[in-house]
Amino acid sequence: MNLLKAQMEAAVVAQIAESLREEGEDAIAFAIREGTTFEEAIESIVTALSENELLLAGIESRVREMRERHDRFESRSEKLREALRDLLCRANMRKLVLPECTLSLSAKPQSVVIADESALPEQFIRIKKEPDKAAIKEALKRGEQITGAALSNGGETLTIRRK
Repeated sequence: MNLLKAQMEAAVVAQIAESLREEGEDAIAFAIREGTTFEEAIESIVTALSENELLLAGIESRVREMRERHDRFESRSEKLREALRDLLCRANMRKLVLPECTLSLSAKPQSVVIADESALPEQFIRIKKEPDKAAIKEALKRGEQITGAALSNGGETLTIRRK
């Protein structure tokens, strides 16, 4: 084994040990006992990455399902509230005291309805000011100097092909 490869393996083992601290001391001890090589360490990390991505996909799916369930119950609750309001209105009752709760009708606060936004006077228009990053990027690529802006070096990204 050459010196560079040994140094790389030592660095990887140190990095793995640091990442395994979350898993606990048993995981670190296991990795050390097994004498993980550089390639084994990389394979181990790729496997862990794949498992995490599968878990994320499952969680995202479950979150979508729960959001849909939440929305159904929210819609059902709103319909039930509307039914109660309608019943009280038809019975001409503003308040009904029950053993479990008290129902009462009250006026909603006034809200603004905008019929034609373009017809509003300027004093009632709020303008959001934000940088146009696409225009700034194009100008910087053309070599223009823009105070307060610069192009980043972009960094590096890792691509993993599994197919």
